[in-house]
Amino acid sequence: MKNLRPFYIPAAIFILGLGLRIAFYRQFAATPFYGHPLLDELYYDKMGRAVASGTIIQDMAFFMGPLYPYLLGVLYALFGHSADIFRIVQMGMGLGSCGLIYIIGRRAFLPKTGLLAAFIYAAYKPVLFHEQTLLMETSFSFFFLLFWWLLLEKRKSGGAYWIAIGAALGTAALFRGNVLFFFPFLAAQIAWTGWAKKRESFQKIALLAAGSLLGIMPATIHNFLAERDFVPITSNDGLNFYIGNNEKASGFFEPPPYAMVNMGVDPRGARFAEEMLGRAPLKSSEISRFWRRRALEWMKRYPFDFLKLLGRKIYFLWGGAELDQIYSTKGMATLMPAMRLPLFNFFILGPFALLGLFLAARNPDEEKILLALGAISYMLSLVPFFITDRYRIPVIPLMCLFGAYAALHLWDAAKGRRWRECALLAAAMAALFFLLNNRRLLERRQEQEVFHNSLGLIYQEEGRQDDAIKEFKTALSFSPMPQIFSNLGNSYFMKQDFTTALDYYKKAAAMDPQNPTHQYRIGKSCYLLNRWDEALPHFEDFLKREPRQIPEAWKEIAWLYNQAGRRDKAREAMKIYLTLRPNDADAREVLKTHLGGE
Repeated sequence: MKNLRPFYIPAAIFILGLGLRIAFYRQFAATPFYGHPLLDELYYDKMGRAVASGTIIQDMAFFMGPLYPYLLGVLYALFGHSADIFRIVQMGMGLGSCGLIYIIGRRAFLPKTGLLAAFIYAAYKPVLFHEQTLLMETSFSFFFLLFWWLLLEKRKSGGAYWIAIGAALGTAALFRGNVLFFFPFLAAQIAWTGWAKKRESFQKIALLAAGSLLGIMPATIHNFLAERDFVPITSNDGLNFYIGNNEKASGFFEPPPYAMVNMGVDPRGARFAEEMLGRAPLKSSEISRFWRRRALEWMKRYPFDFLKLLGRKIYFLWGGAELDQIYSTKGMATLMPAMRLPLFNFFILGPFALLGLFLAARNPDEEKILLALGAISYMLSLVPFFITDRYRIPVIPLMCLFGAYAALHLWDAAKGRRWRECALLAAAMAALFFLLNNRRLLERRQEQEVFHNSLGLIYQEEGRQDDAIKEFKTALSFSPMPQIFSNLGNSYFMKQDFTTALDYYKKAAAMDPQNPTHQYRIGKSCYLLNRWDEALPHFEDFLKREPRQIPEAWKEIAWLYNQAGRRDKAREAMKIYLTLRPNDADAREVLKTHLGGE
């Protein structure tokens, strides 16, 4: 029995982690969000399906991290398009990450530090939740930990291992390229510790660089083959940089105005870039460069506003709130009892981790320095963009290690009756909790309306229009956003209550005149209410601004022109429609028979 004791605690952590993951899985599966991907999830799911069907080279350079959708594609090819299989794999990766955290903690700190860190990660609420989503964070964290394990275990080995370490870092970058920001920190640390053996140190750095390039090379080659463009990994950095740095940036994710970027149709912001530069089509690297330069121009013009925004983002990054982008933590807690459990989150972990980093700096060794540089460099790499809870998840394993280190340091001080040290540590912890958890600064006002709006869209897709209307009206009670008015109009439209739909579309258009889609919906409602004279100018306004978004609008305006006796305009509109829908035989017959066209 004595020999079995070392396995009790790891086994208990594994059982706890497995039990919590099963609970989150079962409860998420019972929510309306199960089987309904949102926003970034739609991108990954669509590309995963394409890969599963044999499309290895996509239509253009990668916009988001490619490794995750390709892993999805492999799963879809092997097991079919299942809403369960990727969740099972991600839960396995989450448990595997607990094991890697223990191994790394045992190596860099003490076995008890690794165990406590693994326990924190096993019961870390945002990690448990995101394992149920179609997002890259779980896989990214696992591959990032593999890099750390390889670095700590093999850094004293020969050249081939340094190529492997670099390749592991490059592979992790295929999820999100910001991990490469650690490379200069690692190179500097290698040069500093190996200064007496300069040649050997520079050889390691060169091999590390070669391995990193090898890791990202599949994406670079793909992007060249897809678009004949040099995009090392992804092309979304420029737009994300602009979203994080402009006159209306808040530090959170705030999409650009519709007139600049239609996130549903043109998420790269290509059209606006082409209009501003006066040439088309632009390659992905050119689009990204346009948005990057636009952000830099704002930063140069308003340096004090930029510095203020930078400070806000640093605070958000270390603050205790889980800053949602796609899913609302508060909203999901109303649907999942497990989300209401008193589990770990950054509110608890953040102050401990920050204190742990400080304590590690007081007692440095090579492993702790590497891990601290990794944690700090990752956090710094997020600041130029915008802050969300899920972007923070890949560094949470390192934060768990430093948080556990601080907690055990405090425990050892109390156990050793070092009361002065205990008092100083307790005072530091209290100050950090107070400073990092200012709820007024961290409150995101749009969280609840986004949750209810997303739920309404799911009900709308399922044909449950009354439930959708209820959710949209709840969302409006938090904030009268134009998109919610439009979605509410869509549900009434689907119920064929065109009069009520028209009222909501007009409210949306009044609040958001830059969005031409509202004009189309107003025109369509008037069209179906036989208010044709009223419908026509709205169709014209929409098609002037969005000539290709909804091809059917050309067929509808052709009918309106014909009803108004403007046969030439009707014929012209129908011809444009047929250039967009050349296989519509009925429309071609109408053009020939009724409009005098060919």
